[in-house]
Amino acid sequence: MIRMLGVIALLSWLAMPALAGEPVSQTFGAPPEKMWTVTTSVLKQMGWDIEKSDQAGGWINTESRSVDGEDYGVYAQGTRHRLTIRFKAVGTNQTAVSVERALFKRERILWIDKDEPLMTTDQTIEKAVLAAIGKHCDGRRAARRHASGVTHLKSAGLAGRARDDRGGAAPLRATRCRAVRRSGRGDARRDRAGAGASRGIRSRSP
Repeated sequence: MIRMLGVIALLSWLAMPALAGEPVSQTFGAPPEKMWTVTTSVLKQMGWDIEKSDQAGGWINTESRSVDGEDYGVYAQGTRHRLTIRFKAVGTNQTAVSVERALFKRERILWIDKDEPLMTTDQTIEKAVLAAIGKHCDGRRAARRHASGVTHLKSAGLAGRARDDRGGAAPLRATRCRAVRRSGRGDARRDRAGAGASRGIRSRSP
């Protein structure tokens, strides 16, 4: 009888819902303070509100969001989830960002919440958050490269002011492209003028 009760207790313990699995992690080529700024911006864009955070400690906890169920204020029942994001410096200007999702069942009676953790193997949301962070980082790098290229062009004098064919000053906004087109039209006019002069010389010759 005692052995039977022990088996029942073991089976009941195994059947209990478990916490989420291992977090999904990715390393980015930026220091932790920059990754913190990028991540908070991405979370806001994706609709995740931050409940608690500690930048010095390197972690962010989001507010829970509803997956399914109903909420009437006093009474609520359904499935919810929240995210925990952690930051860890792993080298010079490199940061490992991990995203962990906790899935749980919530029941509320008279404003008293009772949460029960659930097991899940779905990591779609965690991967989507990391993908959005990576895309945001790529966009920032592209913007920096563009700004660097503009600065280089300005320093080379390609974004200065160019003299037009009438002797006036015109801004060279299209940099190389407009300069090339202007040079081409000038050459064509000189070629036509030269051809006309040659015809005049031939017509005057005996």
